[in-house]
Amino acid sequence: MKEEPGERYIGLVHGRIFLYASKHNLREAKKYIMYAARQNIDTLILPYTQLQGPILYEEHTGKYTIRKNAFTVPGPLIGNLSIVAKNHGVDLLITGLYEKAGPKLYITGLGIPAGPGELFYKTRKIILSEYEKNLGFSPGKSPKLISLSNISYGLIYDSEILYPEMLRLLQLMGSNIILYGMHPNNIIPNYSILLKTYSYISDTIIACTGSTVYHMDRERYTIPTIVYKSGEKILEHDSDETALILIPKKSLIKSKGNISGELLNLLYRYTKLTTKIIQNMRKRGG
Repeated sequence: MKEEPGERYIGLVHGRIFLYASKHNLREAKKYIMYAARQNIDTLILPYTQLQGPILYEEHTGKYTIRKNAFTVPGPLIGNLSIVAKNHGVDLLITGLYEKAGPKLYITGLGIPAGPGELFYKTRKIILSEYEKNLGFSPGKSPKLISLSNISYGLIYDSEILYPEMLRLLQLMGSNIILYGMHPNNIIPNYSILLKTYSYISDTIIACTGSTVYHMDRERYTIPTIVYKSGEKILEHDSDETALILIPKKSLIKSKGNISGELLNLLYRYTKLTTKIIQNMRKRGG
């Protein structure tokens, strides 16, 4: 997307992620923040599992490995990253990390505002696979938006894309853009077609935040970064080269629908109900 003088942007990072290398990934994230501070970027969006690497679905992954690599929020590494973001005046949105909160584990989206204060904004994955449940993850309680610099982000992960009620609910809550995080070892069939369709139906922007995964400096796989707007693919970066995709903030601003708390609660209950029905049908082979 062409950069214009005075334009303000959000920036999608299509970056390099290293397995089992949190400190290295943290250094990479700091580089992205410092670069973003010179590019008229208000909010920098890091790819799914940027900090830990996509350790799920690896051959030797178990509960101990997950807890060992999970972060506390706030905690030393996240606090360090927050300081860098605030010092450079860039909001940070981490589309997915493994979080430990007491005895529980979550797949969490995290917003770190650049303004004063120590606030973190969280949203947690709601629909978990049986594999994730067996590894000890807990589901989030309800959908939430992460709002940074006057833009509201809805986040979905992996097979949550198979539940259109989730996307509709996030839209009714007032999301300006939907971010989709997908595990590179758990590709959802036809996910690109689904993103395109939902973008068209909801007349909104949906972005799949991709990355290239490495293990000991050897490339493993690349998930493309794709941006759809109202059913049209406006960008696809399918390369192992690091890229920063700029989206003008003015293209995201739209009037937010008015929705009462009672209706929102009803829609959420409906979403949970339909999710259980579909999951039970799949277990029975329906």
